[in-house]
Amino acid sequence: MGNHSIGEFEKYYQSAILPQLKELETKRKEVLQKTIFLILIVGSVFILLLLIAVFMAGMFSPFLISAAILSVVVYIIIDRLTLYKYRKQFILEFKMEVIKKLIDFLSPGLSYDPDRYIPASTFRSSQIFLDRIDRYKGDDLVWGNVGGTALEFSELTVQKEEKRHTSKGTQTQIVTIFKGLFFVADFNKEFKGSYVLLPDLAQKFLGHLGQKLQSIFSLRGELIKLEDPEFEKRFRVYGTDQIEARYILSTSLMKRMVDFWDKANANRNQIVDVKFIPRLRFLNNFMDNRMVYVSFVASKMYMGIAYRKNLFEPKITRSLIDYQKILEYYEDLDLALGIVHDLNLNTRIWSKT
Repeated sequence: MGNHSIGEFEKYYQSAILPQLKELETKRKEVLQKTIFLILIVGSVFILLLLIAVFMAGMFSPFLISAAILSVVVYIIIDRLTLYKYRKQFILEFKMEVIKKLIDFLSPGLSYDPDRYIPASTFRSSQIFLDRIDRYKGDDLVWGNVGGTALEFSELTVQKEEKRHTSKGTQTQIVTIFKGLFFVADFNKEFKGSYVLLPDLAQKFLGHLGQKLQSIFSLRGELIKLEDPEFEKRFRVYGTDQIEARYILSTSLMKRMVDFWDKANANRNQIVDVKFIPRLRFLNNFMDNRMVYVSFVASKMYMGIAYRKNLFEPKITRSLIDYQKILEYYEDLDLALGIVHDLNLNTRIWSKT
């Protein structure tokens, strides 16, 4: 893992992380107790109203329905006025005391803000996802320099609304375009075109026919064929110029990207949805890969690594004294920060003229 061994991380965990976790664990239990207490109070009120409704007008009275709605409304109001701020404060403290320390251990000098994220304009500039964006949110922005390379990354959830006409009328469905870590780095090399690397599902499932379909239906420019079969098993490449694409995607870079794909998928406990092709979600039953998206635009490299979970947020219902869970946070951060090293972005041969 990066420049540190497991043994070094275990020592750091014991000395710098575990003491903070023990303090935060006490706060977590307090927030959980308050949440349970609120649920019991509202539940008791609902049961009381239920008994009154049954006594007065029978089980299915309008009063019963009103009681149920009132109980839910009361719960939401109390939760938002009291518990929400406790949970938010607890999560913020966890991130600053734990996630920030993990980042400092991996790469000292980087900045971290748990409330900021990559702006939508940057996400669009990547040209990876062409969908309309209706909902855009994120958190956990990390930025700074690793070696000589400027970078930033954050968690993002990007969605759009789709209207569906059914026998029951028009329904609005929320479709997730991307959820995961989104990364931007200076590529240190100037080029004129734009190039997008997408996970090669068509190649995986449809073989030669998939290649034909990619070439016919792409809206991203030419389908670019490269000479690395392992690379082409993982990515399909679209861009504006065949020659410049080979200038950017050198033999060594393609090999490094294959290795990075394999590294990202070393832990396959989190199977990701095929969300960038909503109509093909049934393929999720066959997928065992964490999707990696890459683009090269205006001398920058963009990368999206899809996740199903929220990466750096603790659960109120789960103990924080869990080394394996902290190791999981560490590995996710190490994967993101390791991109500069894994893809050799610091090599000065890439320097701009």
